[in-house]
Amino acid sequence: MIHGRIDRAGSRHLRWALGQMVMACQRSRRGPGVAVGDWVRAKQKRMSIKGKARCAAARKLAESIWRLFHYGECFDPTRPFGSRVA
Repeated sequence: MIHGRIDRAGSRHLRWALGQMVMACQRSRRGPGVAVGDWVRAKQKRMSIKGKARCAAARKLAESIWRLFHYGECFDPTRPFGSRVA
């Protein structure tokens, strides 16, 4: 697996919105956001830089949204992050 630096390509507004979504999921206590928050916290424990875990989660959310529009799949944030729903 190749690990490169995080670049700032693309819309800064979209990057900001995805980052806000991840932080909101980290604060959530019930619903599908809990799975995202749990995944980010577990990833942060394993990584030295906390922002990398948030960036990875934002990318996963962006891919889920892309799949919603491209394939017409139902949006389910628990799918890429695990199946825990409280």
